[in-house]
Amino acid sequence: MVSGISKNKIKFIRSLHKKKYRDENRLFIVEGIKMIQEALRDRNELIQEIYTTDPTVFEDDQKERIHVISAKELEQISALKTPQKALAILAYKKDNEVDTNGIILALDGIQDPGNFGTILRTAEWFGIQTIICSEDTVDQYNPKCVQASMGSMLRLTISYKALAPFIESYANPVYGTLLSGNDCYKEDITENGIIVMGNEGNGISDAILPLINKPLLIPGSGKTESLNVSIATGIILSEFKRRRLL
Repeated sequence: MVSGISKNKIKFIRSLHKKKYRDENRLFIVEGIKMIQEALRDRNELIQEIYTTDPTVFEDDQKERIHVISAKELEQISALKTPQKALAILAYKKDNEVDTNGIILALDGIQDPGNFGTILRTAEWFGIQTIICSEDTVDQYNPKCVQASMGSMLRLTISYKALAPFIESYANPVYGTLLSGNDCYKEDITENGIIVMGNEGNGISDAILPLINKPLLIPGSGKTESLNVSIATGIILSEFKRRRLL
Protein backbone atom coordinates (compact mmCIF):
# COMPACT_ATOMS: atom_id res chain seq x y z
CA MET A 1 0.00 0.00 0.00
CA VAL A 2 1.41 3.36 -1.07
CA SER A 3 0.54 6.83 0.23
CA GLY A 4 0.24 9.93 -1.93
CA ILE A 5 0.29 10.57 -5.65
CA SER A 6 2.79 12.51 -7.77
CA LYS A 7 1.94 15.52 -9.94
CA ASN A 8 2.97 13.53 -13.02
CA LYS A 9 0.63 10.71 -12.07
CA ILE A 10 -2.22 13.19 -11.54
CA LYS A 11 -1.56 14.63 -15.00
CA PHE A 12 -1.47 11.15 -16.53
CA ILE A 13 -4.73 10.01 -14.91
CA ARG A 14 -6.47 13.22 -15.95
CA SER A 15 -5.34 12.56 -19.53
CA LEU A 16 -7.38 9.35 -19.48
CA HIS A 17 -10.54 11.47 -19.41
CA LYS A 18 -9.87 11.94 -23.15
CA LYS A 19 -10.33 9.19 -25.73
CA LYS A 20 -7.06 9.94 -27.51
CA TYR A 21 -4.99 9.14 -24.43
CA ARG A 22 -7.18 6.22 -23.37
CA ASP A 23 -6.58 4.63 -26.76
CA GLU A 24 -2.86 5.40 -26.71
CA ASN A 25 -2.38 3.75 -23.32
CA ARG A 26 -5.26 1.24 -23.57
CA LEU A 27 -6.34 2.26 -20.09
CA PHE A 28 -9.57 3.66 -18.67
CA ILE A 29 -11.05 4.87 -15.38
CA VAL A 30 -13.63 3.29 -13.10
CA GLU A 31 -14.91 5.34 -10.15
CA GLY A 32 -16.75 4.47 -6.97
CA ILE A 33 -16.20 1.75 -4.38
CA LYS A 34 -19.13 -0.38 -5.55
CA MET A 35 -18.04 -0.39 -9.19
CA ILE A 36 -14.42 -1.07 -8.30
CA GLN A 37 -15.48 -3.98 -6.09
CA GLU A 38 -17.50 -5.34 -9.01
CA ALA A 39 -14.42 -5.00 -11.23
CA LEU A 40 -12.35 -6.86 -8.64
CA ARG A 41 -14.95 -9.63 -8.66
CA ASP A 42 -15.62 -9.85 -12.41
CA ARG A 43 -12.53 -8.52 -14.20
CA ASN A 44 -9.79 -8.52 -11.58
CA GLU A 45 -7.13 -9.09 -14.24
CA LEU A 46 -7.85 -5.67 -15.78
CA ILE A 47 -7.18 -3.61 -12.65
CA GLN A 48 -3.82 -1.83 -12.64
CA GLU A 49 -4.06 0.60 -9.71
CA ILE A 50 -6.60 1.79 -7.15
CA TYR A 51 -6.53 5.28 -5.63
CA THR A 52 -8.68 5.75 -2.54
CA THR A 53 -9.25 7.91 0.52
CA ASP A 54 -10.49 4.86 2.45
CA PRO A 55 -8.37 1.70 1.98
CA THR A 56 -10.34 -0.20 4.65
CA VAL A 57 -13.14 -0.95 2.16
CA PHE A 58 -10.82 -3.16 0.09
CA GLU A 59 -9.46 -6.59 0.96
CA ASP A 60 -5.90 -6.90 2.23
CA ASP A 61 -4.87 -8.95 -0.81
CA GLN A 62 -5.35 -5.81 -2.94
CA LYS A 63 -2.89 -3.67 -0.97
CA GLU A 64 -0.12 -3.85 -3.57
CA ARG A 65 -2.37 -2.04 -6.05
CA ILE A 66 -3.80 0.49 -3.60
CA HIS A 67 -2.61 4.08 -3.26
CA VAL A 68 -4.01 6.05 -0.33
CA ILE A 69 -4.61 9.67 -1.31
CA SER A 70 -6.32 12.73 0.12
CA ALA A 71 -9.82 13.91 -0.79
CA LYS A 72 -8.24 16.89 -2.57
CA GLU A 73 -6.02 14.60 -4.67
CA LEU A 74 -9.02 12.45 -5.55
CA GLU A 75 -10.86 15.55 -6.75
CA GLN A 76 -7.91 16.33 -9.03
CA ILE A 77 -8.07 12.98 -10.83
CA SER A 78 -11.81 12.34 -10.76
CA ALA A 79 -14.18 13.02 -13.67
CA LEU A 80 -17.09 13.35 -11.23
CA LYS A 81 -18.34 16.54 -9.61
CA THR A 82 -18.58 14.62 -6.34
CA PRO A 83 -15.81 11.96 -6.21
CA GLN A 84 -16.79 8.63 -4.64
CA LYS A 85 -13.85 7.77 -2.35
CA ALA A 86 -12.05 5.61 -4.91
CA LEU A 87 -10.84 5.54 -8.51
CA ALA A 88 -9.25 2.64 -10.37
CA ILE A 89 -7.21 2.43 -13.56
CA LEU A 90 -8.12 -0.58 -15.70
CA ALA A 91 -6.68 -2.04 -18.90
CA TYR A 92 -8.90 -2.27 -21.97
CA LYS A 93 -10.81 -5.50 -22.37
CA LYS A 94 -9.61 -7.96 -25.00
CA ASP A 95 -11.71 -8.07 -28.15
CA ASN A 96 -13.87 -11.18 -28.03
CA GLU A 97 -15.26 -12.93 -31.08
CA VAL A 98 -18.85 -11.85 -31.71
CA ASP A 99 -21.41 -14.57 -31.00
CA THR A 100 -24.13 -14.24 -33.62
CA ASN A 101 -26.52 -16.63 -31.88
CA GLY A 102 -29.51 -15.31 -29.95
CA ILE A 103 -30.50 -11.66 -29.86
CA ILE A 104 -27.83 -9.06 -30.63
CA LEU A 105 -28.28 -5.37 -29.82
CA ALA A 106 -26.87 -2.99 -32.45
CA LEU A 107 -26.36 0.69 -31.61
CA ASP A 108 -26.38 2.99 -34.62
CA GLY A 109 -24.75 6.33 -33.84
CA ILE A 110 -25.63 6.62 -30.15
CA GLN A 111 -23.88 9.80 -29.00
CA ASP A 112 -24.91 10.53 -25.43
CA PRO A 113 -22.64 8.68 -22.96
CA GLY A 114 -25.38 8.55 -20.33
CA ASN A 115 -27.77 6.92 -22.79
CA PHE A 116 -25.11 4.49 -23.90
CA GLY A 117 -24.23 3.39 -20.37
CA THR A 118 -27.89 3.05 -19.44
CA ILE A 119 -28.52 0.92 -22.54
CA LEU A 120 -25.67 -1.40 -21.53
CA ARG A 121 -27.05 -1.76 -18.02
CA THR A 122 -30.54 -2.43 -19.39
CA ALA A 123 -29.26 -4.91 -21.97
CA GLU A 124 -27.44 -6.93 -19.34
CA TRP A 125 -30.53 -6.95 -17.12
CA PHE A 126 -32.58 -8.53 -19.90
CA GLY A 127 -29.92 -11.10 -20.80
CA ILE A 128 -28.26 -9.56 -23.85
CA GLN A 129 -24.59 -10.53 -24.07
CA THR A 130 -23.46 -9.01 -27.39
CA ILE A 131 -23.55 -5.32 -28.33
CA ILE A 132 -22.48 -4.20 -31.82
CA CYS A 133 -21.74 -0.48 -32.14
CA SER A 134 -21.38 1.60 -35.28
CA GLU A 135 -18.01 3.29 -35.54
CA ASP A 136 -19.56 6.68 -34.74
CA THR A 137 -21.16 5.49 -31.50
CA VAL A 138 -19.72 7.02 -28.33
CA ASP A 139 -16.66 5.33 -26.82
CA GLN A 140 -17.53 2.61 -24.29
CA TYR A 141 -14.61 3.77 -22.11
CA ASN A 142 -15.87 7.34 -21.83
CA PRO A 143 -16.04 7.96 -18.04
CA LYS A 144 -19.74 8.89 -18.21
CA CYS A 145 -20.49 5.69 -20.16
CA VAL A 146 -18.60 3.59 -17.63
CA GLN A 147 -20.39 5.27 -14.74
CA ALA A 148 -23.87 4.96 -16.24
CA SER A 149 -23.36 1.29 -17.11
CA MET A 150 -22.84 0.49 -13.41
CA GLY A 151 -20.32 -2.23 -14.24
CA SER A 152 -22.23 -3.81 -17.15
CA MET A 153 -19.65 -2.68 -19.70
CA LEU A 154 -17.10 -4.91 -17.97
CA ARG A 155 -19.18 -8.04 -18.50
CA LEU A 156 -20.67 -7.54 -21.98
CA THR A 157 -19.07 -8.24 -25.35
CA ILE A 158 -19.00 -4.80 -27.02
CA SER A 159 -17.67 -4.57 -30.56
CA TYR A 160 -17.26 -1.51 -32.80
CA LYS A 161 -17.46 -2.09 -36.54
CA ALA A 162 -18.94 -0.87 -39.80
CA LEU A 163 -22.56 -1.70 -39.06
CA ALA A 164 -23.97 -1.98 -42.59
CA PRO A 165 -21.61 -4.74 -43.83
CA PHE A 166 -22.12 -6.66 -40.59
CA ILE A 167 -25.90 -6.56 -40.93
CA GLU A 168 -25.77 -7.34 -44.67
CA SER A 169 -23.88 -10.56 -43.91
CA TYR A 170 -26.36 -11.54 -41.18
CA ALA A 171 -28.92 -14.20 -42.07
CA ASN A 172 -31.51 -13.70 -39.31
CA PRO A 173 -34.22 -11.00 -38.93
CA VAL A 174 -33.14 -7.41 -38.38
CA TYR A 175 -35.46 -5.47 -36.07
CA GLY A 176 -35.49 -1.71 -35.70
CA THR A 177 -37.72 0.81 -33.95
CA LEU A 178 -39.51 2.99 -36.53
CA LEU A 179 -42.64 5.17 -36.42
CA SER A 180 -43.76 3.27 -39.53
CA GLY A 181 -43.15 -0.11 -37.88
CA ASN A 182 -45.55 -2.82 -36.73
CA ASP A 183 -46.86 -2.91 -33.17
CA CYS A 184 -44.08 -4.54 -31.14
CA TYR A 185 -46.69 -6.27 -28.94
CA LYS A 186 -48.34 -7.98 -31.92
CA GLU A 187 -45.49 -8.60 -34.35
CA ASP A 188 -43.99 -12.07 -34.60
CA ILE A 189 -40.46 -12.12 -33.23
CA THR A 190 -37.79 -14.81 -33.33
CA GLU A 191 -35.17 -16.17 -30.95
CA ASN A 192 -32.32 -15.07 -33.23
CA GLY A 193 -31.99 -11.57 -34.61
CA ILE A 194 -30.48 -8.11 -34.40
CA ILE A 195 -32.30 -5.22 -32.72
CA VAL A 196 -31.08 -1.88 -34.09
CA MET A 197 -31.47 1.26 -31.96
CA GLY A 198 -30.76 4.57 -33.65
CA ASN A 199 -29.26 7.95 -32.89
CA GLU A 200 -30.96 10.16 -30.29
CA GLY A 201 -31.90 12.91 -32.73
CA ASN A 202 -31.97 11.26 -36.16
CA GLY A 203 -32.97 7.68 -35.44
CA ILE A 204 -31.63 4.82 -37.54
CA SER A 205 -29.24 6.06 -40.22
CA ASP A 206 -30.00 6.08 -43.95
CA ALA A 207 -27.39 3.38 -44.56
CA ILE A 208 -29.07 0.99 -42.11
CA LEU A 209 -32.76 1.75 -42.77
CA PRO A 210 -33.03 -0.43 -45.94
CA LEU A 211 -31.59 -3.37 -43.97
CA ILE A 212 -34.39 -3.35 -41.38
CA ASN A 213 -36.73 -6.17 -42.44
CA LYS A 214 -38.71 -6.31 -39.18
CA PRO A 215 -39.66 -2.70 -38.27
CA LEU A 216 -41.18 -2.34 -34.82
CA LEU A 217 -43.32 0.44 -33.36
CA ILE A 218 -43.71 1.09 -29.65
CA PRO A 219 -47.36 2.23 -29.54
CA GLY A 220 -48.23 5.28 -27.48
CA SER A 221 -50.98 7.85 -27.09
CA GLY A 222 -49.15 10.98 -25.97
CA LYS A 223 -48.19 14.02 -28.03
CA THR A 224 -44.42 13.65 -27.71
CA GLU A 225 -42.71 12.75 -30.99
CA SER A 226 -40.45 10.01 -29.69
CA LEU A 227 -39.02 8.16 -26.69
CA ASN A 228 -35.55 8.50 -25.26
CA VAL A 229 -33.45 5.78 -26.90
CA SER A 230 -32.49 4.13 -23.61
CA ILE A 231 -36.16 3.98 -22.56
CA ALA A 232 -37.15 2.60 -25.97
CA THR A 233 -34.44 -0.05 -25.71
CA GLY A 234 -35.77 -1.12 -22.33
CA ILE A 235 -39.33 -1.44 -23.66
CA ILE A 236 -38.30 -3.51 -26.69
CA LEU A 237 -36.01 -5.80 -24.68
CA SER A 238 -38.72 -6.24 -22.06
CA GLU A 239 -41.11 -7.46 -24.76
CA PHE A 240 -38.53 -9.92 -26.10
CA LYS A 241 -37.97 -11.10 -22.53
CA ARG A 242 -41.72 -11.42 -21.92
CA ARG A 243 -41.93 -13.78 -24.85
CA ARG A 244 -39.05 -15.79 -23.34
CA LEU A 245 -36.67 -14.97 -26.19
CA LEU A 246 -33.97 -13.56 -23.92
